[in-house]
Amino acid sequence: GEHSYMVTAPSFETEKGTVTVRDSRVTKSIKLSSLVGRLTISTDDDAQVFIDDEFMGYGTWSGQLNEGVYFVEVRRPSYRNAYQEVSLRRSDNRNVSVRAIEPAYGDVEVVSDPLDFDIYIDGEKLGTTPDYITFVRAGTHTVTLKKPEYFDRELTVEVFEDL
Repeated sequence: GEHSYMVTAPSFETEKGTVTVRDSRVTKSIKLSSLVGRLTISTDDDAQVFIDDEFMGYGTWSGQLNEGVYFVEVRRPSYRNAYQEVSLRRSDNRNVSVRAIEPAYGDVEVVSDPLDFDIYIDGEKLGTTPDYITFVRAGTHTVTLKKPEYFDRELTVEVFEDL
């Protein structure tokens, strides 16, 4: 006789149909259509991967996502964030490279009382107080102030990109 069937599986379209059974045996080949695509984001090992503002992990990330348009952001210390919009269709297997390769820079203003301390940033002499030091790589740095007959003063500073 004639029988109805329905096959379901997570992340696949449901398949429905009918089969006719004769002699108590039926073989039916069914191919389910995927509702998701696979997206692989390639980036540097120390970079954070975000998809639609959700942290996914560090370095290369791969996973299944529903069909749609996604906003990929890569954040890497001392670099400008990189962005890319990615469209994903059912059954896609997309590989996307998003790299944060443009360094970020900021400025450091150093003042002291008394004046005329030598300014060292990460061990490199860059001026004398008071001074406004430009084009310092974004990130954490050690600022050391030195002057004869005074104790050295060492500070850790966080430099942010000038926008």
